[in-house]
Amino acid sequence: MRIAEMIAREDFFTILENTLNTYFRLVRNADDAFSYEEGPGEKLIINAKLGFISRFPAPRGLLTFLNGEYNIRGNFAKYLAGHAAATLIWAFPQLGQTRTCRIAKGLLGKNAFIYPQNRSVRIFDYESGQVDCIVKSGFSDKYFNNQLQFRLAHRYDFMVPLSAHGDIWFREPILDGHPLARTKNGKAYQKGLDDAVRGIRRLAEDTRSEVCASEYAQALLADIEPKLRRAAGEKQIQYSEPLLHTAQAAAEILSRSDTVELCLGHGDFQSGNIWVDPSGKTYIYDWETVGRRSVWYDSAVLNYSLRRAYGWKSLLDCAAPEAMRACEQSKRRAPDYAAMKSAVWLEDILFYLDDLLELPGISGREIFDAFAGRMVKLWNGEA
Repeated sequence: MRIAEMIAREDFFTILENTLNTYFRLVRNADDAFSYEEGPGEKLIINAKLGFISRFPAPRGLLTFLNGEYNIRGNFAKYLAGHAAATLIWAFPQLGQTRTCRIAKGLLGKNAFIYPQNRSVRIFDYESGQVDCIVKSGFSDKYFNNQLQFRLAHRYDFMVPLSAHGDIWFREPILDGHPLARTKNGKAYQKGLDDAVRGIRRLAEDTRSEVCASEYAQALLADIEPKLRRAAGEKQIQYSEPLLHTAQAAAEILSRSDTVELCLGHGDFQSGNIWVDPSGKTYIYDWETVGRRSVWYDSAVLNYSLRRAYGWKSLLDCAAPEAMRACEQSKRRAPDYAAMKSAVWLEDILFYLDDLLELPGISGREIFDAFAGRMVKLWNGEA
């Protein structure tokens, strides 16, 4: 999400000021470090269009970061165009400038910049090789705490290690490389996918349990119903009742099955959340939505691109979606694909509902309505 979108959604500049002053007070023991007023300190450029806050001239680390962001998967011409765009933005960070701000001298490293995100703000420091992440002021810390507690309790070689942490912030190494979604080489892309799936399967095997399918179906439905009512009231979503009807039908289908294997899973397991370093080592990151779901959920999200508009249609159109079973431990029983799809259907509704309800105001409504509209049409055979 770019800063321009955040400005349209929230009181961005006030939130940014409060967040950074909280960060510098908690982490650097500095009060009133950030402001928009003219005066002493370093001048920074807020580039709303491109999504970063930097001094001018921009630090070299920003170019490294942008090269990862603009490392377009595709032909060589697109690759060169991406690098040219990154270099242009780095050389002229004032392109897209929205506002300036000031920060106390010495608090932002020589090779550092600030990168606001959906629910947090990140401070990259390429001199130390570390990036700090802090919850945005006024935002729920639910997802932050969910990620932090998971990463403190589980250590795997496919996870980025924590360097330090506090109640509402953490520090981790800056990874060299780029998201798997930006990988150009087909073999390297497939290797990254395979490595990530192996990692998620290890987590699934270590945390696996089996529950009664009908009980799980009713538990999911009992979670969905009040959240849909709340979203209808607070967010004014369009498809509350029709989406609930699809959830009730999916719960009925799932209830006819015997058992469901549950495990801890990532929740948003897509190629954009898989990282590949120059040596080819694969990491899985952004564990905000980690939670206990069916063993099929992560595999379905990744292999059927459920985060894209066409994703659910591709899954429903597949009569025998074996790729859903990539993280399944036991394949001895004949698969009940209808029950598997129904479990993931219910879990995906909850994924989008939880995300919607954690955002301020009515923000997130358009994304949810687009998702819900597709789901209702698919269930009714209209798409």
